[in-house]
Amino acid sequence: MTTPASRHEGAEHDGRLWKWYSATHVTIVRPDGTRLTLRPEAEGTCGEWPWGAFDEAWILTACNTRSVPLSESDNLARHRLLGRDLEAIGATFVPADGYDPEQQGWAEPGYCVMGIPQVWVTSLARRWEQNAVFHWTPQSWAVVGAMLPGRERMGWSLSVE
Repeated sequence: MTTPASRHEGAEHDGRLWKWYSATHVTIVRPDGTRLTLRPEAEGTCGEWPWGAFDEAWILTACNTRSVPLSESDNLARHRLLGRDLEAIGATFVPADGYDPEQQGWAEPGYCVMGIPQVWVTSLARRWEQNAVFHWTPQSWAVVGAMLPGRERMGWSLSVE
């Protein structure tokens, strides 16, 4: 998970990253072509859960290691390889693009992943040098640290197209 910012060291930078991560919106494309747009909301606000029997989902990317922007071709190659990793472990997943609604033109491809435990998700995130991942349940939306420590829990809303 990255931001449109370049990398800097220190707690102040980590705080800005968490602020950006917690403002990220995600567009998910279901197998039937339906587009879901997930938005962070105040804690306690939740929409209608779209994943049936799955009780949690994760949003994971392999792009822009440690929030350092990479070229589009590098990011696309990393995205495809992450997809292969997810296939190899038997995860259920669909395309998901994270974006900042305030930063025109910035979006990052990833996947909405179901059917694997947190330890596998955070292990994959660290392998792909991601600072954090998103954890989505019927009750909450959270930014969960992988390379960075921390967790920030929020609510969520969903629009369907």
